[in-house]
Amino acid sequence: MQEDKEPIFDAYETLTVLLPPLTGLLETLMLNPDRMRAALIESMLATDLADYLVGKGVPFRQAHALAGRVVRLAETKKVALSGLSLEEYHTISGVFRGGCPGRL
Repeated sequence: MQEDKEPIFDAYETLTVLLPPLTGLLETLMLNPDRMRAALIESMLATDLADYLVGKGVPFRQAHALAGRVVRLAETKKVALSGLSLEEYHTISGVFRGGCPGRL
């Protein structure tokens, strides 16, 4: 047997073990959107905020720190992330103005 076939056989064996329970899960899955929505905490979106900053060219380490500052500000003001004004975001970073990362 050629060694390049081994990963294919390993994948096949893994799928034969995983697919039956996965099929059962999907057949019996019942979603409750109201409970899901109620469990959502807006601070979970801080990761999306960091991703946004990275997309604007901010290094991830800085983006993570800035997102943390936004979350802390929202917690201090006892509001959700969406409850902060754009001006409050601007006080944390110029990137929220559409500026370049050098203006942090």
